[in-house]
Amino acid sequence: LLDEHRDQLCDYVVEFAEASLKTTAEDFLKADEAAIEMYRTLGPMLEKFDVFVCPTLSVPAPVAENSQLNAKVVLNGVKQDMLAQDWEITRLFNMLSRCPVLSVPSGFAGTGVPTGIQIVGRPYWDETVFETAMALEKAAPWFATSDARPSFDIVT
Repeated sequence: LLDEHRDQLCDYVVEFAEASLKTTAEDFLKADEAAIEMYRTLGPMLEKFDVFVCPTLSVPAPVAENSQLNAKVVLNGVKQDMLAQDWEITRLFNMLSRCPVLSVPSGFAGTGVPTGIQIVGRPYWDETVFETAMALEKAAPWFATSDARPSFDIVT
């Protein structure tokens, strides 16, 4: 279907589909081994704590038109090339799919855009992740009322 619908897909979906066509069983096993190695570090932390809380992104907000293949972000006032894997902290936990993860609002960046955190739980402890998210949102209801939400001028 890629050849039939290529013109309807964004660049990173095409790149992902093309890369997947070249993936071998050995590649799959190597990725599984990498996930196991990552969990060897995270697992002991989750044995000690119920959840792990961290940012969702390492930058406040990429522009909406951002391409995951050719991303530009502004860091300390300087526009820099950064691929999505450089700023998407969610990718790590996508590989650890047994760990439930939920992203919730955490406030606002200096530019006024909303920021988020992700709550990572022990394998299959989805309920704890949801309970933690509910407690955080109750303690800091960032978007509970319209005046708590950022306002943006829409240019047409």
